[in-house]
Amino acid sequence: FSRTAEDRAIGIVSTWIFDAGLMEDSQTLDKEIAKLTEQTERDLALINNRLNDGVAASGAEVQELVNAVQSTKADIHKLDATIDNIQAADQVTPFLMEYPKIQAATDAKSNLNRCFRELDFFAQIPAVCRKLRETLTSCEWTEHEWTTLRDVGKEHVELQLFLCEAETGMKARLGEDVPHNISGYDNNSLTSSTPRTLIARGNSFRYVPSDHNSVDSFLKEHVENVWEVGDEIRLRILSGIAGAVELCQKDAAGMVALVEAVEVYEMAAEEFNQVHGSKNKNKLGTVQEQQQDGHDGNNNADGQDDDDHGKDDDEWRDTRSHNSILDMRRAALEQIAKDFEDRANDVFDQIQINQDPYAADAETAEFNGTLRAANTLIYQMKLVQSHMSPCFPTFWHMEILWMTCVAAVCSKQILKQIGGQEGKNCEHFTVTQLLDLVAWIESFKEAVEDAFPQLLEVTTNAGRRSNSDKPAKVMTLQELMSRGKVDLESAKDNLQYVVNILWDVHTIAQDQFIFRTRQQTNEWLENVYNADHAKNQTNDGRLTTSLPEDVWALSGVQLRTIRERLTKKSGVLVDAFVMVFSAMQLKQRECYTNFCGDLEECCAAANDFVRMTEECDTIVDELLEHTELSDNDIQTVQEVANELLRQFTNDAVYAAQAVHVFIMDPIQEELQDKLFVSEEWKEGKGERVHAQTIVRTVEDYLGDISEWMEEVMVRKCIDGLVRASVNFYIGQLLLLAYSNKKKGAVFDDPDEAMNLINADVKAIRGYFENLAQESFPSLKRVIMEEFEILKTMFGILWMAKQIEQDKKDSTNNENNNDDLMENAEQHASFFPRLFQSLDYNLEQTRLVLGDLYSLVGGWDSERCIYEIWEQNGEEPLRALEQDGAYNTGSTGEGMLNLSKYLQELLKEKERRRPIKKGGFWSKLIDNDDEKEKEKQQQQQQQR
Repeated sequence: FSRTAEDRAIGIVSTWIFDAGLMEDSQTLDKEIAKLTEQTERDLALINNRLNDGVAASGAEVQELVNAVQSTKADIHKLDATIDNIQAADQVTPFLMEYPKIQAATDAKSNLNRCFRELDFFAQIPAVCRKLRETLTSCEWTEHEWTTLRDVGKEHVELQLFLCEAETGMKARLGEDVPHNISGYDNNSLTSSTPRTLIARGNSFRYVPSDHNSVDSFLKEHVENVWEVGDEIRLRILSGIAGAVELCQKDAAGMVALVEAVEVYEMAAEEFNQVHGSKNKNKLGTVQEQQQDGHDGNNNADGQDDDDHGKDDDEWRDTRSHNSILDMRRAALEQIAKDFEDRANDVFDQIQINQDPYAADAETAEFNGTLRAANTLIYQMKLVQSHMSPCFPTFWHMEILWMTCVAAVCSKQILKQIGGQEGKNCEHFTVTQLLDLVAWIESFKEAVEDAFPQLLEVTTNAGRRSNSDKPAKVMTLQELMSRGKVDLESAKDNLQYVVNILWDVHTIAQDQFIFRTRQQTNEWLENVYNADHAKNQTNDGRLTTSLPEDVWALSGVQLRTIRERLTKKSGVLVDAFVMVFSAMQLKQRECYTNFCGDLEECCAAANDFVRMTEECDTIVDELLEHTELSDNDIQTVQEVANELLRQFTNDAVYAAQAVHVFIMDPIQEELQDKLFVSEEWKEGKGERVHAQTIVRTVEDYLGDISEWMEEVMVRKCIDGLVRASVNFYIGQLLLLAYSNKKKGAVFDDPDEAMNLINADVKAIRGYFENLAQESFPSLKRVIMEEFEILKTMFGILWMAKQIEQDKKDSTNNENNNDDLMENAEQHASFFPRLFQSLDYNLEQTRLVLGDLYSLVGGWDSERCIYEIWEQNGEEPLRALEQDGAYNTGSTGEGMLNLSKYLQELLKEKERRRPIKKGGFWSKLIDNDDEKEKEKQQQQQQQR
């Protein structure tokens, strides 16, 4: 028992003494052990003697022993209470913090166990590194290469984390306070900033000043071994990243594993920073960053900068342990940036090598190749979005990297082709080249807007910026890298700068394109409208020509080509659309009368113009369906399209109604000098031969027209025939007044003449009313409106007859003039309707009234109506004349415009009137010709 207790006591005490550093050499330790042995032997001898004495103890001695036991129990109780208080206080402030030597001695055994475990781990690092190398080699070119690389990276980063934490812990331990009263060393010479380390010297330990070289020396071999494996992993990762575009398409899972292998190192660095704080952030940076900062990851004790600043990676590694976590992300991003730039340049190089052999010249081939390459890069943006971006974290900004690459490479190539930002070469480009240039710039801008919806506000003069922080040139991808990630703000500024430069080019190219397109459009419209168009007749008998196909074949293809090339929100598309439609409208307005040479041409023209409206609607619908224009642009397109549709519709109506010329000409030849004067007209009371001549001729022509013309246009044609028939009858009636060479009335029997006129009107009107009842119900309204003027004429003749009747009844009445003035208002009631039918022509209305009154009452009645005109008619009608300047009473050409028809019909006629000055038709025609010339000049100026 004594020997066992002695051995155990010696072992425990010696361990404590050794861990606490209380002995400086082995001799002192032996002396202490000898002393301890002697003291132990004495204690054991005393215990043995007391045990022997206890056997023969008296009662008093036993009582004394019992009291000692009770006292010991009380002391133990007090000790338990004291221990509880110490433990409670220890939760706030560890009890042994005030006694570091006792704490070190207490923890020595557990610390030794941990140290041995860690030393065992250090010993295994070379074997682990060899295993990782073998795994990397075995998985190369296999199906699981990238997932294996990710797993190897995880194990490798654990090694790096262990080394970084070991270095940090060791060097932090060296910074602890040195114990007092260390023999052989002056504690007063130590400062708070002086690091210390524990150095073994045989079996004794002491504190001495240190520069951490002992820790660096211990870790150097392990760090170099781990970093060599890291270099291999880095090379493998970068080789995979270099082919990221192909890898994303072939093996998306492998690409994700490769990215995860990169992010393992970033997450480890973040974890280390969270645990150890910013004071050890030098462990997180790459070798390159540490070189840029000019400081070693393990600074010397004096805090001086490293002398090896600026060396490359290999040279720096030879002189530093550079114990840090690899910055894989920065290297990967730089590799991707280089790969993107090389890929973009390769696209341009390959297309320039394989130039279009059918190009007109080398310059054209080079320009077309440049745009094809640029379009290819824009198209590949979809590949980046759909295949690459999902494989990478969002903060890698793959789309921004690709777009920045496209911006840098394409802007350089395009500016070279167009002659700089001023676009000096644009004026030599063809329309197609200008369109392709505009389309690419808009596509690029749209792609940038998709990536940065809040970014772009296009400005001009992009090269001049007031903010000096903005880029003065197009930045490369390497320039946009900042601390292992893309500088998003710089990328935005860079893209804004590029877009503004290209948008200035876009404006120049757009102006040239619109100008060239206008010239081209006017040229082919001139050729189309002046060409001879093939005439056709459908199975239904409709007459047509090739005019609509010829017009829309070119304009439709032109607009569709522009729409397909440009983006869906393009403003150039709207400008081109407006320009083409405006040119078509102007040309149609100039040439629509050229297609109405005869009856068949009028029918074909009416059908053609209707078909042109249908094709116009198709073009507009396609445009709005396949684009995403703004509300203002849509409104502009619809307004221009409506103007063109209105032009085609009006021209179709004009052509349909122009057939009246070819129908009324034979009627006029047949009834020349017969209507109102021939015996047939006077005697044919029931048959109304002349009226039936008009009806039968119109009916015969309508049979052919109904077959040749579209039904909707036949309705418009009949509207024109109704008006032409009415106006023809009025013209023939006024011609009768000009054939009268005497001062008396033309009609000997006014009552009979008015009955015959009324019968003619009823015969003509009856035909059209029957036609309305059988086929065209809406024609009733037109008949009512057009025959209203004949009703007015009949009323005027009846009032003229009333003047003659009043004269006969009051031959002996001296107040004849007073009676005439009393009926003046009744006479003047017919003035406004006639005035409106004659296009608010005041002088013409007065003369027509005189002609009508002369038919029934001769000069006397004519003189009376002039007096009534001067007193009751002229002033009220002048107010209506002002309104008539904005709302003409009748429209159309030929017989469809009563005022112009009468002017043309009576231009060569002269008749004596009961007035001294003015009012002759020759003067009236001269005045109207001057007004017509002024009107044409105003229209020309508006065009």
